[in-house]
Parts: sequence; C-alpha cells; structure tokens
Amino acid sequence: MISNTTSVSTVTVKPQVIAAARQRTTFQKIAAEIGTLLAAPWALIAEQPGLRADGHNVAMYWDDTGEGSIEVGVQVVRRFEDTATVVCSETPGGRAAATAHYGDYSRLGSAHKAVRAWCKQNGHKLAGPFWEIYGDWDDDPSRRRTDAVYLLDEMVHDWQTDGRTIRFTWVGDAQVEAARVYALAFTPEGKMLLVGGRPGDPGFWLPGGGVEAGETPEVALARELKEEAAATLHEMRRIGFQRVDDPARGSEYHAFYWCRITLAEEFDPELDVPRHTVLPADFLDTLFWGRDDRKAAFLLARALELQAGA
Repeated sequence: MISNTTSVSTVTVKPQVIAAARQRTTFQKIAAEIGTLLAAPWALIAEQPGLRADGHNVAMYWDDTGEGSIEVGVQVVRRFEDTATVVCSETPGGRAAATAHYGDYSRLGSAHKAVRAWCKQNGHKLAGPFWEIYGDWDDDPSRRRTDAVYLLDEMVHDWQTDGRTIRFTWVGDAQVEAARVYALAFTPEGKMLLVGGRPGDPGFWLPGGGVEAGETPEVALARELKEEAAATLHEMRRIGFQRVDDPARGSEYHAFYWCRITLAEEFDPELDVPRHTVLPADFLDTLFWGRDDRKAAFLLARALELQAGA
C-alpha cells in the first residue's frame, strides 16, 4: 500500500474551534470508534446552519498516554453552547511542528515518527498536545491527506541587559537568513574552542560574529575563526538557528555550526581576545551562558553526535 510523508517544518497555528464528541477515546480504540463518535458533531452541524464552512475532521490528542484523552470532532467557524453529546473545544495555538501524510490512515504512524524524530534532531521540545487533521475523502488512498501537528514547548531564553530584555528563541533548521554565525568547533584532540576570558571580562563565548556584505554564512564563519582564534576550518555542518528579538535593534537570526578545525601554534588575536580549549565535559560550565540557556545543552549534544560521525 502506497503512503508518503512530506517534510517536517515549524508553523504558527491559531486556535481552531471544533465541535467535539463529548465521549473521548483512547489510542487503542480510536480506529474502531472514530466513525461512531463523529456522528454527534456532524448531527449538530446539520441542525445549526452556518456552524461549519469547509472544516475537516480532527482527532485531538491531549497527551501521550491516550488513556481517554483523545477528542474527535469537526472544525467549525464559531463557538456554540455544549449539548448532551457535543462540546465546544479547540485545538491549541502557537508554534508547532507539522507534516502532511498522503496514504491510508493505517500508515499514519510514519508521520508521527517523522515529526518526533525531526523535533529531537532540531532541538524542539514537545509541549504534549498534538492532533491530526483529516483532509477531504478520496477513494484513492494515496491521495488522502492527513496533517499531523505537534504543539512545541519553545526553547526560549530572556537576557536582561542595559535595562531591556533580549529574547533568544530556538527555531531549528528554519529557512531564514543568518545575520551572525557561531561555531561549536572541535580540535583534532577532541577539545572544543571558546574565546574570551580577558581581564575584567572572564566570560567565555562561542567563536563567531557577523556576516558581512557579500559573504555566505559559511565564508563568514571561516573568517571569524581565523580572526578570533587563528583556526583553520576543515569541515562544518549547520545545527540550526535562533531568533534574537532585541527591543533596541529589532529581530535577526543567528546560525550555529558544528566544525572541525586546527589551531595555528602562533596566535596574535586581532581583537585581543584570548582563545581557550576545553573538554566537552567542561563546555557547559565554561561557556558564559552554558547553564542559563537550555539551548546550550542541546547544541552540545548535537555537536557531539556530529563529531562522532565525522
């Protein structure tokens, strides 16, 4: 039987009102019960003209256990009074990871596995609720579309500086343009490169900096590594992006890369910033924001995975 799951991406979804069956179901029973449970919402829609426009059937999973936590219903255009058999509910709003599955409903598990694997790889924590949106019926199973949507618990860190709050939000492997680039760089000895530690400013930072006009992010990072640490870049892979929202400067995106480098023995930093190498086990405690922003632990874990496969 043919089935296909498209690529996973992050989306912003709005809350969507649904007419849901009052009786809930479970993971074990949904396949057998969904048709019967949907009868009540559709009967209500028939009784209330204008309640539905082109809304689709939905299965709303409120947690991972599925023990009586699954609502099934139909997307509607407005809220309504609950009845004995139908409740006014809604799917959540916010940032989500989503994919479209084409094929028989029995193969939907592949779509859910794809979303969960993609989230793990890209550092997106799942908030808990997820749902399926069933497209219009087609007699050809290969043309039946079902969207699998997972609400995300965004990786957000707020930094207070100079009387303002700068927000850093992890957005994963998004299709955005990087204003700045940073490296989780490994030496041949397996140590990781940090810069900083000047007198009066003991913090250590990831090497990197701004992307100049005419540069690609990759060219910019190679230049920054050379300037800041006399490091030669041999191999790199992008881990993902964070969005930076600064009330004083607006919003921009920063890219993070795993890199394999060598360090020149002679080092005369242009910006008078010392270089420093640490073992991966000491990375989070040495990096200035390593224990304050949970993104740091994800970046380290992902970089170590890429390093192991290099």
